[in-house]
Amino acid sequence: MKNFIGLLILAVMFLVPFEIFAAEKLPTVQLRVLASHIANKIVTEAVKNCATRGYLVSAAVVDRNGNLAAFL
Repeated sequence: MKNFIGLLILAVMFLVPFEIFAAEKLPTVQLRVLASHIANKIVTEAVKNCATRGYLVSAAVVDRNGNLAAFL
């Protein structure tokens, strides 16, 4: 009987940590996406700023992956 109780206690001590870790959420990263109307405002203001200084330029806005979001 003592062996059974000792084995039961040992099994509980071994299995409880796995149950605790299984309840944890998976780690995730939340990223914000650049909206198209914001990208359009950025590129428009950049071209206007350069035009007031006398420069004729084109401007582009890219997202964090390097994909073109707006071009003017």
